[in-house]
Amino acid sequence: MMSEAQKTPAAKWRQEGEVDPHGDHYSCQRAALTLGEYTDDELANGVFLHGNEPLNINAVVRKTPGYHPAVIWLTAGKDRIRWLSRALEESKSREQALQLLLNDRDEQLNNLEQSSRSHFENAQAAERRIDKLTSKTVPDTPVCRGSTALGTACGKCVRCLAPLGEVKFKGMIETACGTFAIMIDEANGHYGWTFQRHPDGMWVSGRKATEAEMSAARAHAKLLALF
Repeated sequence: MMSEAQKTPAAKWRQEGEVDPHGDHYSCQRAALTLGEYTDDELANGVFLHGNEPLNINAVVRKTPGYHPAVIWLTAGKDRIRWLSRALEESKSREQALQLLLNDRDEQLNNLEQSSRSHFENAQAAERRIDKLTSKTVPDTPVCRGSTALGTACGKCVRCLAPLGEVKFKGMIETACGTFAIMIDEANGHYGWTFQRHPDGMWVSGRKATEAEMSAARAHAKLLALF
């Protein structure tokens, strides 16, 4: 394998941090160069075949189609090499810039995934905490933790046998046992507050819900909407 010391740079002036000695002369399209109508392969073949030919005066005078003096072929070859060298270096710079951008986007995506995972885990923890708090029942008055919407309610406990005319509030998301709730309707004046059901059946406000509790309540509401 060739070492770094053995590699030939595309241009010493670039390696040494100097400005392009030809300025922006080669900042153009390939077609704008000498014999720009030829492809790279065609030009290479033309230089090889005609780069050392003696001048054909008759062809020049008669303007023979397709004839170019050797000096024109050599000039075109020189220009094409310089143009290709600069184009290659520019493509490398663009590639490096795109790679940096891709790395940055990958890092942002990774951070977003970690944030989403953490948010989901916090919501799950809040659900478990709510379940733990609401699993306690009043002695001799058992209340099931099932969901009527999901078909898991027992249908026999105090909550399940509550009057059908019980007042419901839009955006009031109850826990499984119906003892606690969170208001998620932003139009409601009690948006973001927790509630506990009073023995007489009325809701009593408690405290501001945490973000994890709000997320859990919204997720529960979306689940209920499916049934």
